[in-house]
Amino acid sequence: LLLDLSARLDPQRIDLRLVSMMDDLRALEAYGHRGAAVEVVDFRGPGPARRRPVRGLLALRAFMQSFAPQVVHAHMVHALLGAAAAARALASPPRICFTSHSAFHPRHHALAIRALRPWRSA
Repeated sequence: LLLDLSARLDPQRIDLRLVSMMDDLRALEAYGHRGAAVEVVDFRGPGPARRRPVRGLLALRAFMQSFAPQVVHAHMVHALLGAAAAARALASPPRICFTSHSAFHPRHHALAIRALRPWRSA
C-alpha cells in the first residue's frame, strides 16, 4: 500500500522518501515497484555485530537530517526502534507513525511498542 501510494503522490507537493534497514530490496520487485528510489541504511552491514546498530542509527539520523521530514512511517518493530532513536537525536524530531503486520508480538516487542507510544503520533 505504501509503495502504491508513493507512486501516486504529487512530487511537487509531497517529498516522500523510502528507506530500508537492509539491502534486500526483492519486495520492490514482488510488489511491482522495481527501480523505486530507496535509501538503504543497512543495519546488518560489515564489521563487528555490536557496532552495526550504531552505524545504522548514525546513517539513518544523517539521512533524516538531510531533508528534515515531518513524518516518518515505520513498518515493524525494528524499524520503529531505529526511527525513534534516530529521530530523537534531531533538533526537530518528526512525527512517527507505526504499522505492525502481525497481531502476535513476542513479549519484548510488545514492551517496546508500548514504551515508544509517547514518541509516536499513530
